[in-house]
Amino acid sequence: METYTGIPVSPGVAIGEIYLLETEERSVPARPIKAEGADAEVARLDRALAQARADLNELRSASGMGTEIDAIFSTHDMVLQDPTLHAEVAGLIRQRLMSAEWSVAQVFEEWIVRFESLEDQYFSQRASDVRDIERRVLRVLLGDRTREISQLENGVVIAAHDLTPSQTATLDPQRTLGFLTDVGGPTSHTAIIARSLGMPAVVGLGDITSRLQDGTLIIVDGNRGQVIVDPDHTQIRRYEQIARGYERYRSELERIRDYPAETLDGHVIRLLGNIEVTTDVSAVIEAGGDGIGLFRTEFLYEPGKPVPSEDDHFDAYVSALRQLAGRPLTVRTFDFGADKVTPDAAMKQEPNPFLGSRSLRLCLERPGLFLPQLRAILRASGYGTVRCLFPMVSGLEELRAAKGLLEKARVSLRAEGHYVAEKLPIGVMIEIPSAAIIADLLVDEVDFLSIGSNDLVQYSLAVDRVNERVAHLYQPAHPALLRLMRHVVQTADNAGVPVSLCGEMAGDILYTMLLIGLGLREFSVPARAVPEVKQVIRNLTVEQSREAAVWCSEARDTAEVLERLREAMNELLPALS
Repeated sequence: METYTGIPVSPGVAIGEIYLLETEERSVPARPIKAEGADAEVARLDRALAQARADLNELRSASGMGTEIDAIFSTHDMVLQDPTLHAEVAGLIRQRLMSAEWSVAQVFEEWIVRFESLEDQYFSQRASDVRDIERRVLRVLLGDRTREISQLENGVVIAAHDLTPSQTATLDPQRTLGFLTDVGGPTSHTAIIARSLGMPAVVGLGDITSRLQDGTLIIVDGNRGQVIVDPDHTQIRRYEQIARGYERYRSELERIRDYPAETLDGHVIRLLGNIEVTTDVSAVIEAGGDGIGLFRTEFLYEPGKPVPSEDDHFDAYVSALRQLAGRPLTVRTFDFGADKVTPDAAMKQEPNPFLGSRSLRLCLERPGLFLPQLRAILRASGYGTVRCLFPMVSGLEELRAAKGLLEKARVSLRAEGHYVAEKLPIGVMIEIPSAAIIADLLVDEVDFLSIGSNDLVQYSLAVDRVNERVAHLYQPAHPALLRLMRHVVQTADNAGVPVSLCGEMAGDILYTMLLIGLGLREFSVPARAVPEVKQVIRNLTVEQSREAAVWCSEARDTAEVLERLREAMNELLPALS
C-alpha cells in the first residue's frame, strides 16, 4: 500500500482497478516532397483540417456536453479554422518542401512551446489544448484510428501521464470511475471537463504512472488530492463510507441550488460568479449565483490577434447583461502583464514583471488601449446593472487617474449622443498591501471594494504562487493576511462601503466560516463553487463564524489556523470528513 498526494481538481471518491493509458505520441516522418507536389500537399492539409473539424463537431454533438465544455471545443474549432495556422503550415510545406504531417508537427510544436513558456498558469495549461488539436489533425494525415477510450471496460480508474480535453470529454462516467495524471493543474480544460462530468480526479502526481500496473486496485480521493495504491480492507471500507456520504452531499447541493445563501441565524450572503467569457454566465446562473462579481476582461483578448475594439467589449458586456436578466455584472478592467498575457508581443521584457508595468499601470500608460474599454462599459450601463472594477490599485494617484479617464469617456459619449447611466458604481481591487493599509482613504473615492486574495497573498508574503520551490509558502491562512483582511473589512464597514472577496480563497469552503466571521457578506467564486459555498453558509451561524475568526486571528501560525478550520468543517459537513 502506498499513498500519493497531488492536486484535487474534481471532487468525489473512485475505487476501482487501474487502466494505464499509454501516451498518444506519434513519430512523424520527415518526408520530403517535390516542388511540383507542393500544391497537392497543401490541398491534403486542407482536407485534413476539414476532416478534423468534422470529427470534432461529431464529438460535440454526440457527447451531449454542457455549455462550459462545448465552449472549449468551440475554441478548438476556431483554431482549426485559423488562417494564421493554415498560412504557417502551408508556408512551411512550400518553403521546406516537406510533407503536410511533418509541417503540422513543426508548427504545432512551436505553438506548444510558446504556451508552455508563459508564466500564467491558465495560459500555460492551454498547451494541452494545442496538443489535442495537433493530434486530431495528425490522426487524419497519418490515417491512424486509435481505440476510443470511451469504449473501455466498465469500472476502471484511468491513469495517464496526461489526458487531453478531447480524451476527457469522451470518458463515460458510467464506465470510468475517475482518473489520475502525472501532470496538470486546476485551471486546465481537462480539469474543467472532469468537474463538469462529476468525475473524481487528481492531477500533478509526478511520475506516479511509472510505478503503477494495470489491474491494481486504487482509491482516488478527489476531495483531498490523495491516491492510495493497493489499499487494505479497512481503507476500502472507510472510503466506501466517504463515497456514500459524498453522494448524499451532492444530492443536497442540487436540492439547495435555488435556495438563498442564508445562515441559520438569518444573515443573507451574496454569492456572485467569476467569468472569463460571456458563455460562462449561464453556468453561474444554473449554479444558483446572484450575478457576476468578476468579469476577467483580459480573456477577451486572444494572443496573436488584435486587442478587442470598443464594439467587441460592448457586445460582450451586453450579451452578459441580457443573460443576467437584472442581476449585476462587475467588469474588471484589463489585467494585462506580469504572469498574464500582454497585448503587445513587442513590449520590452521587464526584469521583474510582477512589480513592473502591469494591470492598471499598463492601462494608464496606454490610454488608447484603456479608453475603448471604459467607453464600452459606460455604453453597456444603459442595458443593466454594471459595476466598473479597477485592478492592482496601489494608491490614490492611480485611482484618480483611472477615474479621470472614465469621466473623459463619459463626456465624449454624451457629446456623441450615447446614453450613459447617471451612476456607474466604481470599485477597486484590494490586492496590494499598500491598498489594504490605506483602505480608509480609498473608501472615500469608491462605491465598493473587492479583496483579490490571490495577489494579496502573493504580494504580502513575497511568494510566487506558480513557483514550485516556494509554493508551499503561499498560504491564505497566514496570520498577516487575516489581519490585513480584517482591517479592510472593518474600514469599509465603518464607511458604509460594501466589500467582497474574489480569488481562490473565496471558493474554498475551508475558509467560508472564517471569511464570514471577518465580516464579509459577499463572495465571487467559480460557478462550480457556488452550491458548495452556499451549503456551508446554510449550515452555520454568524456567531459561530465570529468565534472562528477570533481564534484564527489569535493563532500564531498558519498550521494552527488550518487545523482549527478543518475541525470546524468536519463538524459542519461530516459527509466530507
